[in-house]
Amino acid sequence: MTKELIAGWAASRSQGAARPLSAPGGGEGRGEVGDSSERTRDPPHPPVASATGPSLSPLKGGEGEHWPTFGGLPRLRIALAVAVLALAGCEHHPTDAERGIAAFQRGYAAMQREDWPTAERFLNEAAQYLPTDAFTQLDLGVTEQHLGHVDEARHAYKVAADLGQDIHPRDVSNPVYAARTVTQLALDNLAALDAGKPPNSGGAAQH
Repeated sequence: MTKELIAGWAASRSQGAARPLSAPGGGEGRGEVGDSSERTRDPPHPPVASATGPSLSPLKGGEGEHWPTFGGLPRLRIALAVAVLALAGCEHHPTDAERGIAAFQRGYAAMQREDWPTAERFLNEAAQYLPTDAFTQLDLGVTEQHLGHVDEARHAYKVAADLGQDIHPRDVSNPVYAARTVTQLALDNLAALDAGKPPNSGGAAQH
């Protein structure tokens, strides 16, 4: 009995070794022994011509110029030019009041130097921009009086007296008159003008 079992086992082993290897389902699998044609096949890959990505070759002949253009010019340059023009249009233009105050300050500075012709020029300019400013009229009256322009000085004093009833100067060249209003200073100088004397205030009031 034992010899018969051993002989059957040996026979089954020899039959199994003689069978070729096969894939499940009865078909031969690729890469099996004896299938050299299937074993040497390379895996598929995309064609080189279809590969994407930037070229590493040097740019020449305008290659790589990707800015959109308008009328032959890149739109980026046009946008920059428009921005520059817009900024130029935002430049500040002084108002009449700003021009008048600037002229007044230059005229008052000239008065402090006793440069009466220069003071007259700038204060007349200030009066054009600030026709209802009491300080400008008062300083113009003082300047015209120092220049011997009696009629111009009288007119400026009268206008200053009408405009400056409740206005106190911040600065007066003669501290004695610091507490007075512009109207009082104008009337005092007008009285001195009529008497042939120099301005009583000795100077002008500043804003």
